[in-house]
Amino acid sequence: MEEDSGKNMHADDGANFSLVDFNRAGVPLVEIVSEPVMHSAAEAVAYLKALRQILRTLGICDGNLEEGSMRCDANVSIRLRGTTKLGTRTEMKNLNSFKAVSDAIEYEIERQAAVLDDGRGVMQATLLWDPAHGQTKVLRTKEEAEDYRYFPEPDLPPLAIPAEWIESLRGQVPELPLALKDRLISQHQLTPYDAEIFMNNLEVAHYFESCVNLADQPGLAKKVANWILTELMGTFRDTGRIPVRACDLAALVLLVEGGELTGRNAKDIFARLLAGEQNPRELAANLGLLGSVAADGELETLCRRLIDDNPAQVEKYRKGKTNVMGFFVGEVMKATRGKADAAAVTELLKNLLK
Repeated sequence: MEEDSGKNMHADDGANFSLVDFNRAGVPLVEIVSEPVMHSAAEAVAYLKALRQILRTLGICDGNLEEGSMRCDANVSIRLRGTTKLGTRTEMKNLNSFKAVSDAIEYEIERQAAVLDDGRGVMQATLLWDPAHGQTKVLRTKEEAEDYRYFPEPDLPPLAIPAEWIESLRGQVPELPLALKDRLISQHQLTPYDAEIFMNNLEVAHYFESCVNLADQPGLAKKVANWILTELMGTFRDTGRIPVRACDLAALVLLVEGGELTGRNAKDIFARLLAGEQNPRELAANLGLLGSVAADGELETLCRRLIDDNPAQVEKYRKGKTNVMGFFVGEVMKATRGKADAAAVTELLKNLLK
């Protein structure tokens, strides 16, 4: 734990000066140091993404690298294949994006390998990453512990943290990301891909579970997830908010699954919900969309009349132009205002056209 002491800004284009920004001085920081157990840039980035998700879940910070809420200092050292002893390390400071982390590590591995292949030694140094030129630059050299001139701060007494307090805090830790992902898969039968999207968007994950609870039919969880992922995620990513109430999405899914509203008309209702309207049942009723046309009786009469009125289209279909089916289905859906089941209409028309 430490406090931010400020930010150095080094001039580009060979100018021989630096600026110091003290605006962030005093901001509390937590430095998390890993063991040297990562063996590629991809592994380091995966670690950082998992760590960021944990920090977000715990409410510690938003994990925004670009804005400085989270940064990465990457240490790189290499060794000969088959050996265990790592060579001299270099440290790249304040990498501010996952791409920067990946690019900088990849570059530094190649640079150190080239230095050793040339018979020279890697110099221990602190480096800056220059994304514009795709290379590292030396900030300062030789940083051992003695270079920092550590000494006890006489005005700071030892900090003793009671074990009981630590245990009480441990009991307040919320469900962590990987545990959430596993539960979404086991409890709601989501695919690992869908569960991971929710894991990385906690607000949406909580919204999803609210919808499932309000629908009160566990078997509909996958249907609810499909609506959120295909119809709602784009809006959430663009605006950072969920404009549809959980109770309204749950009600919409129940209307579709209960056969009271077709999938086509449900999308029209959903568009109205996105625009700020509420209560899908009332919306559908006011628009005359509630209820379905069964695949017999009235629907068969409508299909027969359509066939009788379009002999040219019938002839094309019977000569092998099966894409004409789209015309017939479209006309039926238009006549029923989307209240007929498209799959049932298609099957009925196929039988009648034989």
